[in-house]
Amino acid sequence: MLLPSITLKNGTHWPWKAGCVLTLAQEASEGFENLPIEMINLPVTDFVPGQSNIKLTVPIKIHDHALFSDKVHEIKLAMRGPGGNQFGNVITLKLKVVETEFQDELLVFKLAMKLAEKGHGTFDECVTAVQSVKDTNYDEQAAIKVLQQRKI
Repeated sequence: MLLPSITLKNGTHWPWKAGCVLTLAQEASEGFENLPIEMINLPVTDFVPGQSNIKLTVPIKIHDHALFSDKVHEIKLAMRGPGGNQFGNVITLKLKVVETEFQDELLVFKLAMKLAEKGHGTFDECVTAVQSVKDTNYDEQAAIKVLQQRKI
């Protein structure tokens, strides 16, 4: 989950109507299925008078199945009024899905638990085996081979 903060300006002399939301811009919704995120739909609950700024924290949930890559995704957001019509400028956020140490730990834990449940060794033995095959991108068969070699 990412929580970027953005500041928007109501450039008109009238307040925004109740029921405005920040969501994907019209031009982004056609390619939404290619984005590694869940739909964004952030209601604006504060009163936004004319010629004023509002700061929003945008919750961006990355799909659990998103793949790490060097690709930079552009997330185009816009305000929509209560009738669903887009208004104002399009806001572009850039996102790159990268691997983190926490994700490595989660992969090790999940695979070690799976191998231990299948009877390939104790949980601790499985963790050690999985960690030793990091260079194979935590390949399950490679971890099983390591466990089998240790039993010989």
